[in-house]
Amino acid sequence: MLIIGLIGSLSSGKHLIADILHEQYDFVILEYKDFKKKKDHTAKECLSKVKETWPKNVVIVGIDSLKAMTEIRDNPQFFPIAIEGPLILRFQRQKHPIIHSLEMFVQLDDYLMFGLSSNEQYIENMLENLHLDSKDISPLNKCMDSCDLRLINDTNDRRNLEKKLADLLSVNSKDQQSTTTIKLLCPNWDQYFLMLAWITASQLVS
Repeated sequence: MLIIGLIGSLSSGKHLIADILHEQYDFVILEYKDFKKKKDHTAKECLSKVKETWPKNVVIVGIDSLKAMTEIRDNPQFFPIAIEGPLILRFQRQKHPIIHSLEMFVQLDDYLMFGLSSNEQYIENMLENLHLDSKDISPLNKCMDSCDLRLINDTNDRRNLEKKLADLLSVNSKDQQSTTTIKLLCPNWDQYFLMLAWITASQLVS
C-alpha cells in the first residue's frame, strides 16, 4: 500500500494528478478538506480512512497543514509530493468565479504560499468563499519544503503530465527512515511488513 500526499500551490493541478493516479493506477482519492470538521483530529481521521482502504493505494489531495503532515508521516508508506507550476499558467487554469484578475490571484497565492497579506479583509473574504479557515492552514511553502518529491506541472498537455508523473513514480526515492531506496509503486517486503505493523499498532491504540 502506498499513500501519496499532494501538496501544491493554487491551481497547480493537484486534482488532475489525483484523477490520473485513480484512472491509471487505481488509487483511492481522499480530499484532505473533508476531514477538517474535527479540527483537532484531522490527521487521525484521515489516517483512519486510509486504513479502511487497505490494501489499495491512496492519494490525499490538498494537505495544507504542517502539523497534519507531521502526524501522517507516522505511516511508513506516506510520500508527500510538492506540486508547483508557473504563476501565469496557474492563473489561466484557475476556475474560481470570485477571482477576476491576476492581481487577485497573486494576492491569494502569496497568502496561501507564504502567509503574506497586503489586504487582510480581502483575504478573509476570499478564504470564506473558498471555505478555508486561516487558523487551520500553514504556509504552503513550509509544507512543500518537507515533501519527499517535487513535480513541476508546467504544461496543460495531459499526456505530458502523465509521463512526468510516471517518471516520478518510478524513480528511486530515499526513504527518510532508512538508507534503502525503493520504487514508489513497487514496495519491497520490508515496506510491506512496516505497513502491516503500522496498521496493527494503530488498531491497538485506537
